[in-house]
Amino acid sequence: MDTVLHPVGVFTTEETHTALLEKIPPNWQVQQIIVGQNWTFSLIKDQVGQLRAGLAASPHHHKLRKDASHHLGQFDASHLNPGHLACYIYSENSIKASVGFATLNALLTLDEALLEEIGAADWLVENSLNKNVAFVARFPFAVEIEPVAKKLWVIEIEPREGEFGQCDLPAILPETEILAITSRHC
Repeated sequence: MDTVLHPVGVFTTEETHTALLEKIPPNWQVQQIIVGQNWTFSLIKDQVGQLRAGLAASPHHHKLRKDASHHLGQFDASHLNPGHLACYIYSENSIKASVGFATLNALLTLDEALLEEIGAADWLVENSLNKNVAFVARFPFAVEIEPVAKKLWVIEIEPREGEFGQCDLPAILPETEILAITSRHC
């Protein structure tokens, strides 16, 4: 089972998802769902007309072709409850799961006072000095991290020369001090 490291403990992915789903605010209505080549978009509206949007990574094209019941494009989802769509995060169907995560992202309330805009590449370069760093999937700025990190592992579904496969992750993770995961995971 997947686990999520958190400052106050270690949680399974299911426990994390359940905690997020419990925080869904009521009385929202789905306005629009779009599944694009790279991103899935969910637009929701509350009773007073406030709009929120959420994004999630769309499955790779080969997954879309295998599942003829779902395809790229816009869907009329105005009859669906956002809470119901958010529960799609548990779906085995990767397209439904991306719709679930996009809708969940739209429903989550953020405390903007806690937000700080930073670039992932800049943060990783600053914080990777003499540390063991693992990237789950290729990051375009890995070449900037490699010279400053003590060790850099790139874990891929289809590893290239010098990269590692998913099966290597259990051996790499205990040595990892910084773990970066891309939004593309399907």
